[in-house]
Amino acid sequence: MNEYPDYWHENQADEARAVMKEEQELKETLEHALGDTTHYRNYFATAEDCDTWTICLELERRGHMIRGRSIEGGITYFHVTEEGKKIAYK
Repeated sequence: MNEYPDYWHENQADEARAVMKEEQELKETLEHALGDTTHYRNYFATAEDCDTWTICLELERRGHMIRGRSIEGGITYFHVTEEGKKIAYK
């Protein structure tokens, strides 16, 4: 007999899917910043009012990106660190 109600497992599954989606978004942001596997580019431009702002902040918190300069219009550049390069395109 299952000791947990069915909805508990459904909630766990939903949480797992949300975490997987977030991890995929983080990885895709790193890959976009680098351009491709040759890393010909290393920047991601975003602003505080963009959906990608929180993604870049999370990558910065994890040590996978560093914040670069800000320009007019509220745009801030983020750059992938060596640690971030290790997980992109894997």
